[in-house]
Amino acid sequence: MKITLYRSAICPRCLMAARALKRLEKEYKNIEVMEIDVATSPRQTWQAGIRMIPALECRGKLLSGFILTSEKIKKFITTELKKKNHE
Repeated sequence: MKITLYRSAICPRCLMAARALKRLEKEYKNIEVMEIDVATSPRQTWQAGIRMIPALECRGKLLSGFILTSEKIKKFITTELKKKNHE
């Protein structure tokens, strides 16, 4: 399952989210994380509906917030994995 992380290279909150995703990638072998830097891809970011970073997109669903904790990210991933497995 593909997960897109919208982030900025200078955003410390984005760095925290990226680290959490790296740990979760080891736990969930069937996820693939792609990162998009909002500074170098502003049009793509805007068209994806991203208005706040860090943000995750998976299967058309978005998760964004001032701080994305490991727990929030894990819940988002497990919810989307369950939905995918029921299809």
